[in-house]
Amino acid sequence: AQFYGLVIDLMILGLERASEIAGPPTHPNAFLTYKSKDVETKNPIRLYQRYIDKIYVLFKFTADEAKELIQKYLADNPDPNNENTVNYKTKMCWPRDCRMRKLKHDVNLGFATYWYVKNTLPRSFTTIEWDNTYCSVYSKDNPNLLFSMSGFEVRILPKSRNPKFVNQDGVWNLQNMATRERTAQAFLRVDEESMQRFNNRIRMILMSSGSTTFTKVANKWNTALISLVTYFREAIVSTEEMLDMIVKCENKIQTRIKIGLNSKMPSRFPPVVFYCPKEFGGLGMLSMGHILIPASDLKYSKQTMTDTTHFRSGMSHDEGQLIPNLYRYIQPWEAEFIDSHRVWSEYALKYQEAVAENRRLSIEDVEDSRDRGIPRINTLFQKDRHTLAYDKGWRVRTEFKQYSALRQNPFWWTHQRHDGKLWNLNDYRVDMIQALGGVQGILEHTLFKGTYFPTWEGLFWEKASGFEESMKYKKLTNAQRAGLNQIPNRRFTLWWSPTINRANVYVGFMVQLDLTGIFMHGKIPTLKISLIQIFRAHLWQKIHESIVMDLCQVFDQMDELNIESVQKETIHPRKSYKMNSSTADILLFANYQWDVSVPSLLTHGHDEYTIETPKFWIDVQLRWGDYDSHDIERYTRARFLEYTSDSMSIYPSPTGALVGIDLAYNEYSAYGNWFTGMKPLMQKAMAKIIKDNPALFVLRERIRKGLQLYSSEPTEPYLSSKNYGEMFSNKIVWFLDDQKVYRVSLHSTFEGNLATKPVNGGIFIFNPRTGQLFLKIIHTSVWAGQKRLAQLAKWKTAEELESLIRSLPVEEQPDQIIVTRRGLLDPLEVHLLNFPNIVIKGSDLHLPFAAFVEIDKISDLIKNATEPELVLFNLYDDWTENIQSFTCFLRLILIFRCFIINSERTKMILKPTKTTITEQHHIWPTLTDDQWNTVEVNLKNMILADYGKKNNVSVNKLTQSEIRDIILGAAIQPVSMQRTEIQEIEQTAALANDVTAVTTKTTNKHGDLNVAHTTSGYGQQTFSSRSDWRVRAIGSSHLYLRAQRPYVDDPKVPSSSSLTFIFPSNLLTKFIRIADLRTQIGGLLYGKTPEDNDGVREIHAIVMVPQRGTESHVMFPKLIPDDDTLKEFEPLGWVHSQSHDLEGMTPEEVVTHSHFMSDHASWDGDTTIGVRVALTPGACSLSAHKLTIDGYEWGVKNNVGNHDGFSSSLFEPVQVVLTKLYKGFFMVPSDGSWNYNFQGTKHSENMKYNLSFGTPKEYYHEDHRPHHFLNFANNDDAPHTTDELLQLDVFA
Repeated sequence: AQFYGLVIDLMILGLERASEIAGPPTHPNAFLTYKSKDVETKNPIRLYQRYIDKIYVLFKFTADEAKELIQKYLADNPDPNNENTVNYKTKMCWPRDCRMRKLKHDVNLGFATYWYVKNTLPRSFTTIEWDNTYCSVYSKDNPNLLFSMSGFEVRILPKSRNPKFVNQDGVWNLQNMATRERTAQAFLRVDEESMQRFNNRIRMILMSSGSTTFTKVANKWNTALISLVTYFREAIVSTEEMLDMIVKCENKIQTRIKIGLNSKMPSRFPPVVFYCPKEFGGLGMLSMGHILIPASDLKYSKQTMTDTTHFRSGMSHDEGQLIPNLYRYIQPWEAEFIDSHRVWSEYALKYQEAVAENRRLSIEDVEDSRDRGIPRINTLFQKDRHTLAYDKGWRVRTEFKQYSALRQNPFWWTHQRHDGKLWNLNDYRVDMIQALGGVQGILEHTLFKGTYFPTWEGLFWEKASGFEESMKYKKLTNAQRAGLNQIPNRRFTLWWSPTINRANVYVGFMVQLDLTGIFMHGKIPTLKISLIQIFRAHLWQKIHESIVMDLCQVFDQMDELNIESVQKETIHPRKSYKMNSSTADILLFANYQWDVSVPSLLTHGHDEYTIETPKFWIDVQLRWGDYDSHDIERYTRARFLEYTSDSMSIYPSPTGALVGIDLAYNEYSAYGNWFTGMKPLMQKAMAKIIKDNPALFVLRERIRKGLQLYSSEPTEPYLSSKNYGEMFSNKIVWFLDDQKVYRVSLHSTFEGNLATKPVNGGIFIFNPRTGQLFLKIIHTSVWAGQKRLAQLAKWKTAEELESLIRSLPVEEQPDQIIVTRRGLLDPLEVHLLNFPNIVIKGSDLHLPFAAFVEIDKISDLIKNATEPELVLFNLYDDWTENIQSFTCFLRLILIFRCFIINSERTKMILKPTKTTITEQHHIWPTLTDDQWNTVEVNLKNMILADYGKKNNVSVNKLTQSEIRDIILGAAIQPVSMQRTEIQEIEQTAALANDVTAVTTKTTNKHGDLNVAHTTSGYGQQTFSSRSDWRVRAIGSSHLYLRAQRPYVDDPKVPSSSSLTFIFPSNLLTKFIRIADLRTQIGGLLYGKTPEDNDGVREIHAIVMVPQRGTESHVMFPKLIPDDDTLKEFEPLGWVHSQSHDLEGMTPEEVVTHSHFMSDHASWDGDTTIGVRVALTPGACSLSAHKLTIDGYEWGVKNNVGNHDGFSSSLFEPVQVVLTKLYKGFFMVPSDGSWNYNFQGTKHSENMKYNLSFGTPKEYYHEDHRPHHFLNFANNDDAPHTTDELLQLDVFA
């Protein structure tokens, strides 16, 4: 293509003129310059430029040359009827007086020039057509030079023809570079083709957005608009048609989103919904449409007297608040060029100065201009700047990609690596937030207050729900995929629901949602689904009842208010959402009589008490406010006056108060009569109830879940194979399993079909620490006349659990309930509202408790039951006499899991001999410890064999942690996949003798697997870093040899330091074995003072707290161990490893030690030391130091990495002696992992941990680095059961 273009250039120019324009090969001419003026003027062709297939030629003819050319043309193409004048094209986009005037001489000259150029090209090669050509003639009668280039229409008007310069957007001033004189002005417009291209792009966005999420539609609009505005800039402002088109397209995009919500009413969708930034839940749309913000939507930011509504205005408006216009935040091209010239000139000077001073120019030297210039200055400081210098012709290559790549590239004309980022919209975002009323003004439009987060800061939107993510890559029908797109739209609609479902929408009748007090203003099905989901299971009524009960308890405890009794009135179940009449919820009786005030608001002071009454009622009213009407004080006053004066509402006394609570905005108020002391009490009580009421907590959690809006605060982790040891603490933990609550038997009907019949079931409630089982038998009579029994069973389970907890004394009630199926979480949250201290959490382990029905005793009991009853068992029999409850639990899991695999064979294993008996009061056979060991091994082998068979895995190749996860039921990747990948790699390596074969597997957005095979001699070389953990892991396997040759430093100890520290050699040996050659590890020292010698301290324990390390220091949590075992010991300092030996303490050691002393009063400066274990080649050395007073003060003031003022006077050496006379012990975190270097994000300074006796695992033990073993991404391909899909789908 380049050669073809060059031949065309040479044909048009001729060889002589072409060489004159290009210059000699040794000294080529710069662009648009000639060697001399004589060379420039000897030929009419003064300028020649070709951009791909578009040719631009500037001819300058003398009068004689023009006359001669016209005569030649007319001789060949006579024009007796002056048809040339009629057929001559003109630029209709310019005003009439700015177009080319069709004078005969100029028209003929234009045709003659076209004819001349066309004749230079042979028809066999190529040609140019008049329809695709424009020839503008500049002459004494035509003062304008017109042309179009790269989407711009340009009109050049010289100063000589128009002395008055125009100063406006879209006009460039052209300068003579030599004299700096302004010689002409270039007027810019956007050409028709570019406008049409933008319009077609918006049409394509609209047509392809059938069921797309609103955010994606807005993103596509933003991309299209930014690409247009950043390319044309000031040319857009001077093109009225372009501005109108942008406004229309912006409205079309918004209308498309409105249609998705079944409404196009402007008041439902104020600008804040579309233009609010994404982090505030908006669509983050960019605007060029000059949208006016209605005054009603700014009432919570500032008061304004204008009564304008939502409409499109012109370029400016005198009053009212406008949405910021994108164009104003992007610098015009003319200003960019001027600024670029200045910035690059400054850079050249600074570069010369740096070279003169023999230093490198840093980015700090050009800080003020780093984001300026074309290309941007900061492109010189990129990592790959040297590589980019060789990327010649990248711009034209990018344009050519439109013919090979199917995807449209709106930024075909630039590249961020080469040009830098040519626009910055940070100011636009700030001004947009300000224009929309600030953060508070924006959030007032949303459901933010309904979530009851204290502040917006620290909140984040979860990208997508687990269900949505898991389904995204599956093979779905178009209808299913369209439904999946509705989930983000549902979240968007719910977030803006106070504005979308606002009261000031005069459409039809208000429709009240079933079982709630929410009124829908118009039909918005998406929002209706979300609200019904939030208030499912009668939550509105439960909130009302819970608040009423809380108020009853408050008044019941207030003797000083002369309340004789508090009576909770019996009300109709629908009272809480019946909005046209009301009645009292609470009735208070006085000891004698109260002095009551006239009606007033809860916050109003200076009441006059003029009425006497022995009775006082309270009516609690719930409402769901919206943006236009959530003034709760006005609402409660209006309701009180309405209900106390109408004939339908009946109150037990003339005096009382109505309490109003807005659930959408979490605001409350009260209006009515008040007796002395009532108002302060009510204010405190309502503030406490709104904050801590458990029913309101459930509502807020559901709103947060529906919005997928979360705080960065930690939540209760689910039960997993990492934390299951916590179940055996002093807390009462219950397992709840509902898999066998609703059971059916299958039988054939007379017609031959299969029918189901409910049979007796049971709820499994189990305490893993004691082995106690509460078995609630569910009789078939429970299901009589009911529908949707599988769903009902969950709520029945929660109801039975609640009644069981109520029947137990407080000390026997559980602290924590773990549900085996997540579908139970929701019913439990609702039913256990009155037990806010009970933690409810799910389980990541698939525990086999459903197998309890395989136990003969329990199975017979359930089968023969004639009514619902509660039965107690102990599933551990007498096991706890010999073994811990932890081991009992694992034994039970083994038995239950084997029951699921093969119940008959399991029963045979449990009864190894004929003489084995099961005692009457026991569940399991009576076996000796040795027999149980044999049984457990057989059961384990049975589970592993089943796993190996199902997943095609060799059991011998499973690690211990994988075996543990298989037995507990944790989800792990089948090892067969790993084996397959290894085999593929080995096969590829075997074929790599001649060429290197690389197999690449990728998955596209539809989940299709693409496999590509490439052969290349490049890019296959491997690099091994010295920080590579694999190399260090192999090296650390020899550390035990160094422990055989310990060297203890013998320092010159000052007389003041008389303490000697005894270090057990077994602790040192183990500490070295678990260390790393490069990264430091550490532990806290604890010990005692011998009774016979106060000058000695014996170290008895090293506590391996959760930690991360670097080459220079160790990062410990701020919390020191608080364990009963350590109470008899005193802290003696800390110990850490180091890859090399040093004299004295390092600054990092001083800082760490002093921070321990300042944070913890138990650390005494004289008795706590820092011990260093240096892992020198072939041996190890032990040295210890303590801080001086100066050292402590220096360390507290400084942080790690600061060495200013450090000296050897900050510490003193201490005598350490190794001994084998007694042995020390280790304590480790209860979950077994002390090393967080491979999962650093889980470690924090403020983390909490529990300790237990144990042997610390090696630095590279698999428990410390689970991510190296498990690839959870492959689990997306695993088939889900129906129950699991129901659990994942939050809307099921």
